[in-house]
Amino acid sequence: MAIDIKILFETYRKIKRLDFSSVLSKLSSSDYATLSCVYELDKETEGRAEVSVIGKRLGVSAPAASRAVSKLVELDMLSRHINNYDRRYTFIRLTEKGSKALEESTEQLSAVLSEIVSAIGEDQTEQFVEYFDNFLEISDEKLEKYRSSK
Repeated sequence: MAIDIKILFETYRKIKRLDFSSVLSKLSSSDYATLSCVYELDKETEGRAEVSVIGKRLGVSAPAASRAVSKLVELDMLSRHINNYDRRYTFIRLTEKGSKALEESTEQLSAVLSEIVSAIGEDQTEQFVEYFDNFLEISDEKLEKYRSSK
């Protein structure tokens, strides 16, 4: 039984179209991802989150990460701090406004996702996450191999 490639691709497109920004408190999905990433990196690095690391974590280019960070700095949700010992390094931190927006959005997103998990069931949700993570990992490997050969 061969899988229909069109169905697989359409399923991917459906997942990609999911947009949770309507439940996020005044944040786009990418803003939420960036703030979440900075929050996690802040805990891991003791306030030394760098734009290049943010980009790697989010799976985007350094220029894309820089634009996302700059937008959130302009909105006073993130701040830049220059390293006193080496001015080439700038660290990114959440501001109070960014922390509050992230907290509110996380609460709203958690409520919606909890409803979805309740409707689907925990076992099926865990299976989906496991299968999808595996699908993404293998896809990334194959796509990288394909890109490298060009």
